Amino acid sequence: MTDIGRGRSAPNLTEAEAAAYLNALGVPVAARTLANRRWAGNGPVFLKVASRIRYRREDLEAWAREQIGEPRRSTSDRAAASTGA
Repeated sequence: MTDIGRGRSAPNLTEAEAAAYLNALGVPVAARTLANRRWAGNGPVFLKVASRIRYRREDLEAWAREQIGEPRRSTSDRAAASTGA
């Protein structure tokens, strides 16, 4: 199901806006990096509207959470997911 015609208050973001949004979330990334990751298939979910690329905020936030990972107390700590805890 799409969000077309639902009167969403937050429009989809351009590549440059998405990069700025991710930076504000604490994930430093350039617009060009988003393009490279999109090509490689390891970036955030995106939409293609005609010939334009757009990002939804909720998809960017989910991807940012994946990039940040679990909190640690030391650089030698392992992430909880990798230790099976």
